[in-house]
Amino acid sequence: MKIDVSRKLPEHLDTLVLIHEEDAKPEDLDFIDDELKQDLDSFIKAEEFTFAHGKISSFTRMHGKKRQIIILCGAGKNSELNTHKLRTLFANCWRTATRLKARQIHVLMGFEPIVNDVILGHVLAESALLSTYKFNKYLSHDEVHEIECIHLLLSTKNTRHINRASWKAESMLKPPIWLVIW
Repeated sequence: MKIDVSRKLPEHLDTLVLIHEEDAKPEDLDFIDDELKQDLDSFIKAEEFTFAHGKISSFTRMHGKKRQIIILCGAGKNSELNTHKLRTLFANCWRTATRLKARQIHVLMGFEPIVNDVILGHVLAESALLSTYKFNKYLSHDEVHEIECIHLLLSTKNTRHINRASWKAESMLKPPIWLVIW
């Protein structure tokens, strides 16, 4: 799984994970176009969705001839956000995206989180790699769906913290060398 930082939203999205704080409105988002804002607004009103902490909902829309999956995740109040809450929120988002068979995921934080970018990158990478891990070495046929890439939409230029967190999480998934030798 590749995890990186993107500075703009591409023309076509496979999957968009929108994480927003409580009492937020999609009109405030900068990265997305007006058509998607209207679809988000109508879905939020129809489903009476609120961005309370841990609340997740998804819908599929057609954009041209391609399918887009939109996953809405509630972060709750920004002042109460910490690394543990972010980790569980991201893990639930990745499980939902895996269940919906998403391949390329773009993550848009609709607010400026109280957690700094370095910690955010660590939490995102660790939760993505650890929550989507499946031990399927001895299966006769492997039909497990895997996420190919996660793009975090940020304006930052430093991606070193995401690379470091990915390495740390991947090393946790591999057995120690003394277990292999023994």
